[in-house]
Amino acid sequence: FWLWGPNSEWDTRILTDDSGHYIELMSGAYSDNQPDYNWSAPYETKEFSQYWYGIRDMEGVKAGNRLAAANVALKEPGRAFLAVNTTEPCHDLRLTLLGGGKKLAEENILDIAPDKPYKTTVGIDKKYTESDLAIVLTDAAGKEILHFTPVRHDPNAPLPEIVERPKKPEDIMDEIDFNIPTALVVEDGITLRKDLTFVEHMFRGRKAELLGCISLM
Repeated sequence: FWLWGPNSEWDTRILTDDSGHYIELMSGAYSDNQPDYNWSAPYETKEFSQYWYGIRDMEGVKAGNRLAAANVALKEPGRAFLAVNTTEPCHDLRLTLLGGGKKLAEENILDIAPDKPYKTTVGIDKKYTESDLAIVLTDAAGKEILHFTPVRHDPNAPLPEIVERPKKPEDIMDEIDFNIPTALVVEDGITLRKDLTFVEHMFRGRKAELLGCISLM
């Protein structure tokens, strides 16, 4: 998941008509390219796998893996909504709803497939809140496929400190000492000429070897 932070540099209230901040469900391989960029070395390869599952008619998703996705939500006091979908046709699954570790309901799902999600609403004791509800999905042999246990959040706990915005270039140039001795790092890991400064490295035209200058401060 990805969302705008509380110290965004622009007015995030314009992201939606009237809801302000929102969370994006994103996909793709991770690369450290925000706000910097990512380098690929010669002959370097990166591999990743993605597994997609439908969440149609599920009204959201609380847990998911390569085989299935599931949701549980309290529609109103005493009424719990349960939904499951799988990435391939499955038969004879069992969905168990727990409240405070106690079994509240159990649903037998005879047939389910990516184009045939399962959903239902069950009655439970009104004393249970949504943060009490957990679900477990198992196959016909009783092997666990997926489970979800809610995380309790303290609404009174202090929020993390807001990240400070980077300074503007004109505000940090005076803080950079280009005459600090550096270590020249080459591809095979050998360190050369620790006595040279960053500026001296650049003027000696060592860009082909230079992968990074490590400050010796």
